[in-house]
Amino acid sequence: MTIISCPKLQVIGDDKLYPHWMVGWMTKGYGKFDEPHLAYLFTFFLALAQLDMIALLISDLFLFTFAFLNDACFHVDLVQPVGWRPTFKYYHGLTDVRP
Repeated sequence: MTIISCPKLQVIGDDKLYPHWMVGWMTKGYGKFDEPHLAYLFTFFLALAQLDMIALLISDLFLFTFAFLNDACFHVDLVQPVGWRPTFKYYHGLTDVRP
C-alpha cells in the first residue's frame, strides 16, 4: 500500500496543490517510467517510524465523524423536516442517540 502512494505524492507535487517546499521535492522522476525515487524514500522512512499515534488519531477522527453523523441524524429526526425520509427499513430515531 505504501509503494502505491508514491506516484500519488508525485502527482500532488506536479499539480502544485501544496507549496514546493512541502512536496515539490518529491516530484522529480527518474528513468524511463518517471519513477519518484524520493517519494519512495520518504514513504520508506515514514513506514519505519512508529505510526501507532497516527493510527489512533485517525481512528478517533473516524469515530468522531460517525458520532457527529449520528448526532445530525438525531436532530434532523427530532425536527422532522419535509425532506427527511430515511430509507433504511429498521430506522428509528432513538438509534441515533449516543450514551
